[in-house]
Amino acid sequence: MLASGIPNLDMILGGGIPEGDLILVVGSPGSGKTTFGTQVAFHMAASSRNVLYVSTVSESPARLLSHLKGFSFFNERLVGEHLFLLNIYPRIKQGLQPVADELTQEV
Repeated sequence: MLASGIPNLDMILGGGIPEGDLILVVGSPGSGKTTFGTQVAFHMAASSRNVLYVSTVSESPARLLSHLKGFSFFNERLVGEHLFLLNIYPRIKQGLQPVADELTQEV
């Protein structure tokens, strides 16, 4: 199990997120999906794990980072070292194969 960095969530999940699992986070706009995802990503990166955060919205990684600077979990040193941000929104409009190609290249 991988600790999420959110103690109460880890307790609910029985110790954390099962390693190797794919987690889809859904919810209405403003419900905290991005904050949740980036908090877990920064926690994993702080543990020297490589993390690829994939966004499907039109917001650029630079803009996302500027919004995250106010959070206690934000650590700019991790970006580009263990935490990598990818916005695939431009590829989505081109079809599934360009998305798959970009994800494969980044991983």
